[in-house]
Amino acid sequence: MKATRGVLLLIVGLLALAAAVWWWSRDPAPTEAAGERPPYALPVTLAEVKRDTLRPSLTLTGNVRAARWARLAFERAGVLEELLVTDAQEVQAGDVLARLDDGDAQLNLQRAEADLNVARRAVELLEAGARSEVVRRLAAELEAARASQDLAQQEVDRRTTLAQVHDVSQSEMDRVLATLREATALSAAATERHAEAVAGTRNEDLAIATAQRQVAEAELQRARRELAKTVLSAPWDGTVVRRLGSEGDYLQPGEELVELTDREHLEVHLEVPASSALRVSEGAAITIRSDAAPLFEMRAQIDAAVPSADMASRNFRALARVLRSEQPSDVLRPGMFVRVELELEPRENSLVVPSDAVRLTENGYLIARADRDGERRFASWVFVELIGQAGGFTAVRPLDAELEAGDRVVVTGVDLSYDGVTLLPLETDTL
Repeated sequence: MKATRGVLLLIVGLLALAAAVWWWSRDPAPTEAAGERPPYALPVTLAEVKRDTLRPSLTLTGNVRAARWARLAFERAGVLEELLVTDAQEVQAGDVLARLDDGDAQLNLQRAEADLNVARRAVELLEAGARSEVVRRLAAELEAARASQDLAQQEVDRRTTLAQVHDVSQSEMDRVLATLREATALSAAATERHAEAVAGTRNEDLAIATAQRQVAEAELQRARRELAKTVLSAPWDGTVVRRLGSEGDYLQPGEELVELTDREHLEVHLEVPASSALRVSEGAAITIRSDAAPLFEMRAQIDAAVPSADMASRNFRALARVLRSEQPSDVLRPGMFVRVELELEPRENSLVVPSDAVRLTENGYLIARADRDGERRFASWVFVELIGQAGGFTAVRPLDAELEAGDRVVVTGVDLSYDGVTLLPLETDTL
């Protein structure tokens, strides 16, 4: 449509120029009144101003990005023992990508398991307390100690009674008294041992053993985590972009090894000019096209509109989230540039004219309204504000003069017109 109007404009312009040259170069013919030539008329085509709803759109360049893109690395140092993926390979979440030499980690795990086993047995032993046969043995030892104490006491009593009738040597009394003290001490010790066996484990000892078991359990968990760090797995479904190492390399913690991208979840990032940013909102419809695939076309919507402009470009950013499975064909790839037609907010009940009727001057945009003075048509310039464009038509708002639906405006020939020029309509377009 625009190409046709451009060709028509060129033809009319050439006709107007030829007519002007012919008019001024021909022999003047006297008029009946004063012998003057008739006024010059500019050949033009006209269109009618209508009040309509315009659905403007904005063509932008978009950049396709993966919603998830990661460079994976091991959390610990070690020798790369296995690299199990190749470039462009698709992997599932949890698939093993690479392994480090795990010999030391396995030994640490075995030691932690053994330490925990010892700690658990110690707690079980204290919780069980003394065995029944131990209690019976200690009861027998207590009975024997008490019998020895009784016998020693009886010996002391006899020696004391005998000393009242006959002389008893001091050394003999010392001996029996010492025997009594020894028997008494042994009986007291046997009593304590038996009472301790009957009472069971002390709470303090059991608490210490339980804490030691918890420490051993924590060490086992740490050893398992260290062993798990020798395996590098895919965090989500994706495609291997590139490998950054090879088997046998000694890797430092955090050294990048595999670059992974998620091709299923894509994002189209758009740079929106500040002049259109206020008219872009979440949910706005877009159409995505690619120069690499001329037949590709996909409908989507704006999922997020960043309300802050980039400090360098002063553009606003918007993005649309696209699933690979929703594409009509597998065209969009991370890193591609696409063309996006963004549908702006509709301009309802607006004055609409053909876009070719709008002329840009150093003072702003204007249109040439075709006014009538009797049988004569002439151009009146009306400066306007553009409020939207779509499909070869433009919604305008008059600034310095009236413009109403039903008015005629110059389309072809507007660039040659001037305020007050006589118009010679060749044909009339209607919206």
